[in-house]
Amino acid sequence: MEALEAKIDEDFNANPILELPFCMAFNLMCEITALHLVETGTPDSAFLTPFMFIFEKDNFDFTPMSTIECRNRLLEIEHRDFDILFQCATLNQVFPLLHAGVYKFERTDNESSSIFYASEEIAKFEIRDEVLTHLSLPFYKNSQGNDSGAKLEFHKATKRRLFRSEPLQVLKGKTLIKRLYELNANSFSEAFIVPDSFYCEIGFSSPKGFRDTRRAFLAICEAYLLATQSVYSYLEVNQLIGSAAEKDLYHDLAMVVAKKSELRSLVNELTKSNGQDFEKFTEFFFSDADNRESISKRFLPPFWNLQEQIYFSPGATTTLLSSRNLVISIMNNKSLRRKYNFDKKISREFEPILLNRAKEHFESNGYNVFLGKDIGSTEIDLLAYCERTSVVLLVQAKATLYPEGARMVKNLERRIN
Repeated sequence: MEALEAKIDEDFNANPILELPFCMAFNLMCEITALHLVETGTPDSAFLTPFMFIFEKDNFDFTPMSTIECRNRLLEIEHRDFDILFQCATLNQVFPLLHAGVYKFERTDNESSSIFYASEEIAKFEIRDEVLTHLSLPFYKNSQGNDSGAKLEFHKATKRRLFRSEPLQVLKGKTLIKRLYELNANSFSEAFIVPDSFYCEIGFSSPKGFRDTRRAFLAICEAYLLATQSVYSYLEVNQLIGSAAEKDLYHDLAMVVAKKSELRSLVNELTKSNGQDFEKFTEFFFSDADNRESISKRFLPPFWNLQEQIYFSPGATTTLLSSRNLVISIMNNKSLRRKYNFDKKISREFEPILLNRAKEHFESNGYNVFLGKDIGSTEIDLLAYCERTSVVLLVQAKATLYPEGARMVKNLERRIN
């Protein structure tokens, strides 16, 4: 396996795509994401994960490029190069699990190998873990089922512009974006893991300030997704699916390039904010050429700031703006971790919420529960005792975030042991 791992690293680092400008690689990701959305109607967050390893590399030239420039240079990207790069990045996710004993590697012959679960017990655990992970991941239900006059007018205006070969200018459609912002008030569902006081301590005006800012960005992204649907409908009606005109009509919809000042103005208008929450939001969800350290341990940045031009994929962004990712952006970034005194905040605010929820659970099932119980020189976070069965449970709180996948489970296991 060591030889294979070295070969994967070698092929990954030598891949020609890593020598291309960042904007071209990002545009390719955005176009594939948009195509998947058009075909299935849902974003594929699993597809985005390998790009964290790709965009973390130092090789990229981060000179800003327009969407037209990126599209005109798409022919420079060989499909085979992209397939190899994507496979290598995907295998980078697998190797830590091999080292942790979750998977097992076997060489079957000189040209092929097999990777499989190390045991049936681990396979069952991994399946349960995947189910729990997906149940606890944030869910964004867009408002497209709620029809409105603003949407109908937007679709009509989009088709008129297509007939006249005019730019769509989605950000100018403020009536629709405002309506989407209103409709999406309760569309983002996620596990409750962040206490309200935390948002204020890291600089947001309030918990509502964070959620309203997120809702504004989601409304903007949804407007682009509606425009994409309008374009697809236009292509179907005019029998242009698969034609040379198809890609041209998706221009500026897959990868959006917008002025930061324009986004700031629109978000502040939607949230009726003075800008404090927008600027704070950018600290955690925006990245640039100099702020890519350890993104493979965090999450794919939804927005990229290149010389005050913001690049983003509307289809990908809706899966990346959870409060969980907000916490991870601090936890796995050394400078932000120090700046916000993260470790003390976890002990002071996060763990009591976790323990109190556990206390409620055990008490509802007939246990007597004690928090912060001293036994000798050791403090037990939670002690649960069942009189009927004489069962005692000792619980030590270690997970500040629900684990996502077997790799994080293994990391937590090492911390506890």
